[in-house]
Amino acid sequence: MKKFIFLLTIAVFISDLVKAQVTAESRVMVTGSQPALVVKLKGADPKFAEAEWKDYTKSYGKVIKVKGSKESVIEGIHIRDIGQGTLLNVYSLATPAVDGTDMIVWFNRGGSYLESRDKEYATAEEFIQTFAIKVKVDMIALDLEDQQKKQTKLENDLTRLQKVNENLHKDITNAKAKVDQAEMDIPLNVKAQETAQTDIANQKGVVESVKENPEEYKIQQKLLAKLESSYTKLQKENENLHKTVTDSDAKIKQAEFDIKTNLEEQKAADQAIADQKVVVDLVQKKLDEARGQKPK
Repeated sequence: MKKFIFLLTIAVFISDLVKAQVTAESRVMVTGSQPALVVKLKGADPKFAEAEWKDYTKSYGKVIKVKGSKESVIEGIHIRDIGQGTLLNVYSLATPAVDGTDMIVWFNRGGSYLESRDKEYATAEEFIQTFAIKVKVDMIALDLEDQQKKQTKLENDLTRLQKVNENLHKDITNAKAKVDQAEMDIPLNVKAQETAQTDIANQKGVVESVKENPEEYKIQQKLLAKLESSYTKLQKENENLHKTVTDSDAKIKQAEFDIKTNLEEQKAADQAIADQKVVVDLVQKKLDEARGQKPK
């Protein structure tokens, strides 16, 4: 079911590459309600549309804000044959719409505004359609960049999981080596303790035999204390060796559990990468199609 939803989302995702329609409408602007060309930029934010318009028209002139109004204007320019040689003032306004932005453009030709009945209207319509294609292309390009970043992040996550898996196997290997070493050292430690106990018993006999000689008694007591200290160290060492075995066994068990979880996470990561590659490929296809679009 999850896979079906994913594919359905992709199908919807690539189905909206429809040529933008330009309509002739009267819209209110600084000089009143005037004939305009309107194109809906689906999915675009008004600020993005304004930035795109500035970029699109930068070769013609500077877009400036109209004082006391929401519109912007490019003053005294030529655009193809629109205006038949008359300098144009091109007003524009990007306004929020239900599913994107309405881009409204007014072509002022020395006092009159371009209308659908004018012979240059087709040229103006093509000019606006070309702009709409640019917006679509740039939006998809940004989306492609975002999807590629997501794919890279997913691939990095998988690499991290693989490294974790490698480290878990190293932990098991190292822990097993510690267990093997400790299991070899424990019998040696026990034997050393037995020898130490014998040495202590013998030294106690020596101490007892020289107790009438204060100087020698003191020397032999020090030797006995040293033997007893060594024996205590052997006992502590034995405890540590057993603790090493216990802790290492627990670490092995935990690592084996973590490896199982890690492999499941890697599998999920592999699937996520595969799904994301489909998205990237589809967005790339969508971008290629958008770049190939022509006005009208």
